Amino acid sequence: MAQFEPGTPGQGAIHQTALKQFDSFIETRRTRLYRVSSGMPHVMWYTVALGALINMIFFWLFDLRVSTHLLLGGLVSFFTTTMIYVIAIFDTPFRGEIGVSPEALQMVYRQMQQD
Repeated sequence: MAQFEPGTPGQGAIHQTALKQFDSFIETRRTRLYRVSSGMPHVMWYTVALGALINMIFFWLFDLRVSTHLLLGGLVSFFTTTMIYVIAIFDTPFRGEIGVSPEALQMVYRQMQQD
């Protein structure tokens, strides 16, 4: 595409648009490939861990009966643990059991090959 020399101004405009679209395609592909290999930033994990620690300290400050304290602490701990688990699973959306599969793209590719 870079070696093509347009003969008319119309071809030049179409060629310029095609080059911009191709550049956009390459940039989008590069971003997608980067996101497959990268995960959530470490700062986000530190924030989640700090939030869990603050929750534990917060409930420790309450003056409650032991049974109530254990119930509230257990519920908050369960919720926090569940959220950390969900974040860990969604950290890599293109890998794992619940990851995005390539089946839809493969189906479109097969349909394009048939036409």
